[in-house]
Amino acid sequence: MTSPVLVVIGLGVRGRHWKTAIDDHPRARLGGAVEVREDRIPGSVRSFNSIHEAVEADPDGIIVATPPESHLEIVEAALERGIPVLCEKPLSTSFAAAQRMTHLADRAGTPLLVGMNFRFVKASLGWRELVASREYGSPIFGQFTYIRNRDGRRPDLNDYPLTMAQPMLSDQSIHHLDLMRFVYGREVVAVSARTWNPSTSVYADDSCVAAVVQFEENLTASYLGTWTSGTNRFEFRWRTDFEDGVVTQAEQFGHLLSARREPDLAFASALHDIGVEEPQVLGYGPSEPFVDDTAALLDHFIRVVENKEIPGPTASDHLLTLNLVDSIRLASTESRVVDVAERAAMLGLTASG
Repeated sequence: MTSPVLVVIGLGVRGRHWKTAIDDHPRARLGGAVEVREDRIPGSVRSFNSIHEAVEADPDGIIVATPPESHLEIVEAALERGIPVLCEKPLSTSFAAAQRMTHLADRAGTPLLVGMNFRFVKASLGWRELVASREYGSPIFGQFTYIRNRDGRRPDLNDYPLTMAQPMLSDQSIHHLDLMRFVYGREVVAVSARTWNPSTSVYADDSCVAAVVQFEENLTASYLGTWTSGTNRFEFRWRTDFEDGVVTQAEQFGHLLSARREPDLAFASALHDIGVEEPQVLGYGPSEPFVDDTAALLDHFIRVVENKEIPGPTASDHLLTLNLVDSIRLASTESRVVDVAERAAMLGLTASG
């Protein structure tokens, strides 16, 4: 079988991840790239002068790794030619533009996937399996904490979040909110939130997000995410308490740990006993950051191109995450609880994988 030929649009930090993944894939072939900075394009890679020149080369698929405001033009050009697209998140910072791309993909019958690569981290897949299996019963509440001092001026980071609206929410928290939807297998019904920008932030807009997210089936999760921390020590923790135990993830690309509740210990153990029911490593990790997950997502995209797998996450599913992001922004601006499910119904959104 002929190796699928892929074109990468944008060879910044994320685009270079994709180039490496394609180079390492046993079946894919990099057919070229579009990049405004010529120094980023290796001599061995074909350089296209424009998006339209790239799509006219008729590749088997296109990967879009440019800032969000450029996605609409690129995605439309590819879909109009019937070329499957894997586009980095967010599909757009404008919900209307994201919906437009989604409708175009549906009308064309052409796959449009969104690069929610954290769904492909080994621990994320383990989380989803544990929830679905009811190994510890139903989840009753969750806590998700992401604390990082991300200085967007570093040369090895994408710099466009420095000036974008709601950079933490739109460029980072979107991953975490999408992960909770994916792992819990439930849609969000309501949210209350606050976003803000500390005086020490290097970002033009809010770099902190705090939210209380209410899911279907009486599940509530608290969320705190920031790019402006008091120290440079990175902290990631996702804990979910179930009817019969707890599962935690203490490293972003690490193992899952679990402990099963022993009812009798509620009466027999010492009060405030921090040593009781010590969590044990479950596995489902570790993953090499931005390597294993990118490779897994690329392999899925290739199989979609080859008509061997159903695409996911689709643009239609991504709209539900974007609706949640917009609801958090609204909840913060208006200081109220936002009915996310009602907004989704008004927009005609349905889960699609």
